[in-house]
Parts: sequence; structure tokens; C-alpha cells
Amino acid sequence: MVILGSIVEASPDDRIVSIAPTAGLRSFEPDLKLQDELQLGARIGIGVARRMTIWTDFTYSNPLRKTTGKTTSVYGLHVAAQLDLTGGRVFPYLLAGAGGLLYSFGDQASNAAGTLVGGAGVGFRAGRRTALFMEGSGEAYRSRSVSFSYDGDPVFGRERTTNWNKSVLLGLAVGF
Repeated sequence: MVILGSIVEASPDDRIVSIAPTAGLRSFEPDLKLQDELQLGARIGIGVARRMTIWTDFTYSNPLRKTTGKTTSVYGLHVAAQLDLTGGRVFPYLLAGAGGLLYSFGDQASNAAGTLVGGAGVGFRAGRRTALFMEGSGEAYRSRSVSFSYDGDPVFGRERTTNWNKSVLLGLAVGF
């Protein structure tokens, strides 16, 4: 209980609002046949306890489909809790949350899915309100292939499956 108390203990000084641009590499579920691609993003967060921040995270990627060469715009929006495990200048952390993905395909109908996201990272505090970080994360979502008859009735080609996208990124968080 002592450890949990030190993590969730909060003071007004802990209520730092931060913004963080991010950039990295996103890899996609193999069935989508999308190339790994640059992922750009931005986060805004607020410290809710001594070693916990709640982040809202927006990401964007524009991969090519390996089979057709058409681009796909992939948008992600998540809300996640980040738990700083040590509170030190160099700090490992865990990240967990939920959100959604939108695939805007260039060669078929768009698709959206709710996601669960989890990850881990390590950060380096360059001051009280600035930190560099590197993170690896995964997004899990459920989907199924759906095709339609000429009459517009859905025809389901397969059962729902759990799919994964993975990301590795770098970021710079600045608080104010």
C-alpha cells in the first residue's frame, strides 16, 4: 500500500498540463497488407498524481497497400494513463488505455474500430517540466471482413478476429 500511496499521492504542483509531439514507426496487422510507415502524432496530458499522467493521443500514418500501391490514411485517437514506475530523472513507465482507429483506404471502403492500447517506455527528465521519451506500444482491435451482395445485403466472409498494430516512437513532452 505504501508504494501505491506514493504513486497516487497528488499535490497542486503535480497538475502539470503537457504537450508532446511524437514521431516513430507503425507496423500493421499482416492481413491488411499495409507497409510499415512513419507515424506522426501529438499528445496533450495532465498530471493527476505524483507519478501518473492521463494523455489524449492523436496519431496519423499514410502507408501504401502492398498489393495495389494505393495509400491508406490511418488515424488513431486514444486516452491512456501513464504510470511512472520510479519517479527518477530516468524513468521507466507503463501505458494503458482505450480509443479508436479509422482506416481510410484508397482502394476499398473505410473501416473504424475501437481499440485497447498498452505499452512501455523510458523517459529522461531534462527539467521539472520537460522530458524526452521512447516508447513501444500495441493496439488491439476486433474486426471481420465484410462484403456486400448486389442488393446491398452484408455477406460476412469470416469470423471476428483480434488484430494488432505496433508502434515505436520518440517524443518530447513540455509542461506548462
